[in-house]
Amino acid sequence: MHLTTFEKGKIERLFRFIQRDFVMENLHLTSLGVINEGFQKWVENYNFNHSNKALDRECAAGLYTPSLRKLTSEELEFILVHEEPRKVLKTGSITYYGQYYRVPDEYIGRRVWTKLKGETLFIESGKKVIAQYQIKHDRLDEPR
Repeated sequence: MHLTTFEKGKIERLFRFIQRDFVMENLHLTSLGVINEGFQKWVENYNFNHSNKALDRECAAGLYTPSLRKLTSEELEFILVHEEPRKVLKTGSITYYGQYYRVPDEYIGRRVWTKLKGETLFIESGKKVIAQYQIKHDRLDEPR
């Protein structure tokens, strides 16, 4: 999916806003479930209780109208799938947030891509899935 500079900037501004206003205030949260619950409350509070100078002191929800545009499957995948590159270790594995995952030995020393879709971790090389694992979110929730 290709984004214009303007579209990419809008997404990056949203992430910076969430990082600044939600994440920094909630570093004490310890599990994915608690973070999701807190984020849902934060979004609801921001949209329904937060007045905005740019909106003549109205809250955003008061001016909301549903979009007629539907996201394409490519746009949804771009938003929902977390991708990161990894280098395959000499042991024929990669690390993903502190856990080791095996890949075929012919990929040792090469760079592969990890794609997290829901609870499934796909490991790809050249757009080909070379390994697939089910992730337990409690592994990612543990404080380091």
